[in-house]
Amino acid sequence: MGLVFEEVAFDGRAPQLSRIADKISELSGLPVVVTESGPDVKGDLYDLHGYLAFACAPAQQLEIHAYRDGAVRKLCLPMGKCVRGMHEPAGTQSVYLRSFIGQEPTLLLGGNPGVGGNGRPPQASAGG
Repeated sequence: MGLVFEEVAFDGRAPQLSRIADKISELSGLPVVVTESGPDVKGDLYDLHGYLAFACAPAQQLEIHAYRDGAVRKLCLPMGKCVRGMHEPAGTQSVYLRSFIGQEPTLLLGGNPGVGGNGRPPQASAGG
């Protein structure tokens, strides 16, 4: 099974997971369950981190996160330039979504129209 990644950029801060879930519910007509990660997962790296799923299929979760401003650069500076989240422009925040090939694609709409994000096409990884 391959993984699908999507990045959605926002001017300013990204919306809260609940707002993204509300938009997915509005677009799909289905209730969305939000599971927010605690500080043990977020640490100093993530501004938001959690999982979204349709209430009727709670095991089919979409992982969603946004990094704290500058956290990736601080953590990965010695490793190189090709680290996801390393080059977010100042004054923006990107939300990263991770799902798998075959998952209900409506969940990937959450960061796009209606909540102010500018999405990039999903990219599938090899294997997974």
